[in-house]
Amino acid sequence: MGLKEFETRSTRKIFRKLFYPSLDEFSKISKMYKSAKDLLNDLYQKRVSSN
Repeated sequence: MGLKEFETRSTRKIFRKLFYPSLDEFSKISKMYKSAKDLLNDLYQKRVSSN
């Protein structure tokens, strides 16, 4: 296996990781996003109700 072949193979693996995260990672990210959104909504509601 030449260096070039190795490079393309490893870069492909990295790109696959970047662009196609595993479903597990994806669900983790979406959960984090959802909880962050909920947190912002809570803060917003508190701020609106206090005014």
